[in-house]
Amino acid sequence: MIRRRHLGARRGRHLGPDRSAVLQTPRPSFGAQLLGIASIFAWVFIASLVVWGILKAVVGLRVSEEEEYEGVDIAECGMEAYPEFNVGKK
Repeated sequence: MIRRRHLGARRGRHLGPDRSAVLQTPRPSFGAQLLGIASIFAWVFIASLVVWGILKAVVGLRVSEEEEYEGVDIAECGMEAYPEFNVGKK
């Protein structure tokens, strides 16, 4: 006959006040938290590089030099955003 050990749950060592299992370590270590922060930062950084690389390859991230010179408001909307500032221009 095999006896199972319930990791202290039988004696109530790992149970919270409402008799449910406590899901944390007794002493969380600062090093483990730093490791978690670093790994999440690395994951987000790498995933962002991949997404931006795909966007750059598929649709591009910048407007053309001509549109940049004329103004993106004219290129995309067909009108100037602030016509009162261009009084003597043209």
